[in-house]
Amino acid sequence: MQNAATTPISASYGQGRLTRGLLLIFAIAFLLRLFMVLHFAKPPVSDMWWNDQVGQNLAAGHGFTASPRPPYVPGVYRSPGYPAFLAVVYKVAGHSFRAVYIAQAIIDSFTAVLIALVALLVSGTRAMFLTGFAYALYPYPAVFCGELTQDILLVFSVTLALLLAIRARDGGRVLQFLTLGIAVGAAALVKPFLVLFLLICAVVLASATYNRKRRVIGIALMTTAMAVTISPWMIRNYVIFHAFVPLSVGSTGENLFLLLDEIKGGEQATIGPFETHPEFWPEKYRSADVNQYLRDFPDGERLIAIEHERTRLALAELRPQWRGYLYLVIRHIPR
Repeated sequence: MQNAATTPISASYGQGRLTRGLLLIFAIAFLLRLFMVLHFAKPPVSDMWWNDQVGQNLAAGHGFTASPRPPYVPGVYRSPGYPAFLAVVYKVAGHSFRAVYIAQAIIDSFTAVLIALVALLVSGTRAMFLTGFAYALYPYPAVFCGELTQDILLVFSVTLALLLAIRARDGGRVLQFLTLGIAVGAAALVKPFLVLFLLICAVVLASATYNRKRRVIGIALMTTAMAVTISPWMIRNYVIFHAFVPLSVGSTGENLFLLLDEIKGGEQATIGPFETHPEFWPEKYRSADVNQYLRDFPDGERLIAIEHERTRLALAELRPQWRGYLYLVIRHIPR
């Protein structure tokens, strides 16, 4: 089944010109991101050290843990998507921040292409070039290519899932529904809240023009594929920690206390200015302070208990101030 927006494309534009346009979008995006990586990248700070250490340990065969040395405490602070990506890069290129940042520049350049393809399927060639070049030239994501955070992988995984959702809506094939579910599950393994993106994809499938039975089957297949994708990690967490930790613990309680502080008029967190670091050799930044941070970092069962208690206390304080909480949530949406 073909989307009406794409029907006249082959006749009016030609596959070759579309391919060249997408390659140009990728090239422009990569050049900007490579420039930002080479001139404005940052070494890991704070919880980025956690990402780095887990990536190292996975690459070395020590498992999903941020412990710099034995005994290795099983990690549950974050989901496994981004550390697994770091492990692959470290396995191939060694422990190199520069290699990670260049890999992220490549991934984000592909994101520009995916965004262009989404626009092509929805609105045609003009929208494809407009949105593709707009993202390719947008400096904000280019900055994050030079940081050891999951943001670049997150945007890529969400955009890929959206593209697959549109294709499944227009095609209605079993394999498309299953692939979409796997993509949503993979996105959730990068950032747990993206499990909710399943609802967006369900809305997209519900808008399909084929019959209701196929739409329902499609949503069911997508949901099943997503559940199968994330279930091994959920089972791992339950077996190790004997607690229901769906994907990760994160900093829910801590973030709720930060919201409380903001409701009471406390200062908001600010993003510091760019810093130039022409070298990315990890030994330059692997100080005693980093190792101490990792040794003291609460993870595993200890983190589960701490965050459970923090969340309980924070919610007790937030309930009487729910109006202020809703106001802040709405205020933070544009960010």
